[in-house]
Amino acid sequence: MSSLPPIAGGTIEVSTTRWPLIYVRFVGQADDDTFDQYLDELTRAISRPGRRTFLFDATECGYVSSYARRRQAEWMRQQESIIRRETAGVAFALTAPLVRGALTAILWLEPLSCAYAVVRDEAAALARCRGWLEPYGLTIPERDGVPA
Repeated sequence: MSSLPPIAGGTIEVSTTRWPLIYVRFVGQADDDTFDQYLDELTRAISRPGRRTFLFDATECGYVSSYARRRQAEWMRQQESIIRRETAGVAFALTAPLVRGALTAILWLEPLSCAYAVVRDEAAALARCRGWLEPYGLTIPERDGVPA
């Protein structure tokens, strides 16, 4: 197993501007410090009470380091009770069929404590998030005048 070096300029955006949607977008390969900052931002985002959904948009994500995979797994274990109590669902948008299959297999072996879906694009992920919120009478606000 080889470990690829980080690619300069990888970013991770965490946005709650369309609450109850927590939108996370990965672009390129983030270095370890950027990944740790992302987890700090995500922790702040979930500290807001109330039902929510997550959309993890990894359609432009680069290689994910073993450090990042380990830290994300630790974070998920630490936040499990909040996720179970407050999260209506988690949608993962991944363009590569092989990566979607791998994540689906991982989640089959270690399922999340809430509903989840692994889909091919942001639109499908957003549709899933809307569906999970609907039974709670919640909607995702429009983005720049465009329906969510």
